[in-house]
Amino acid sequence: MPSVFLRRSTAEYLKKQSNGESMDATICRLLNLDEGANGKGLVVRHTPKEKLADSFAYTWTILDQLQAFDPTNPQLARSVLQTKVHDILEFQDLFVMFPDDESQDKRKQPKWKQRFTNSLSLLNKMGCIEARGKAPDAQKQERGVQYRATDHGLSVIKDIGLHICPRRELPATQKGESRDGHCYLYTVSSHSEGRDTDGNEICPKPLVKGEIPKALASRTKSIDDGMSLAESQEPIDWASAVPISPKS
Repeated sequence: MPSVFLRRSTAEYLKKQSNGESMDATICRLLNLDEGANGKGLVVRHTPKEKLADSFAYTWTILDQLQAFDPTNPQLARSVLQTKVHDILEFQDLFVMFPDDESQDKRKQPKWKQRFTNSLSLLNKMGCIEARGKAPDAQKQERGVQYRATDHGLSVIKDIGLHICPRRELPATQKGESRDGHCYLYTVSSHSEGRDTDGNEICPKPLVKGEIPKALASRTKSIDDGMSLAESQEPIDWASAVPISPKS
């Protein structure tokens, strides 16, 4: 533990305020650190990974939005890209299925923002995107880094789609486990859109272990520990790519 040196006057004051407590307990009580600023304590509990959407929901959407904006020049300012990714995931009810992605981290920021940043780091490391400075002829209000999808990045998602379905139960006409909402990647060319006999949309078949490009999925030690996905070298749990039921 680090050593802390206090002035004599400070030490005497803490001694008078101690009421028989240790110096550490006295300081915590005086600074309200025993309860924390929000009354929930100093300990920030990490969100279990099964309660968070898989990282590929962000990486795939980033590449898709870059391509959708301008196929000939897939480039966007970071702030614009972040807004587009959030809006499309919100529109598709990802945050309804995985509300912890919108909960705040220890920096009082919604987790989805950190996950977006981590996804940019991973894609950049994998050569799927590249960061560029502000264009010389850009308007004054267009500040910040521009991110551009590379040819490799666009090829990664060429035949891969992201399926998000908040439907709570699998229709009786479709065999399989009941799904309390699911989010996974699938092969576009292998899926034929259609509806079952009851008119329900048929969900595509999810990619299995080994079929998900490493550029789209990675595991991080913790979403709140400040480590980016690009820095994480932990084994990837490909099993999470199959339909997931968010746990309450």
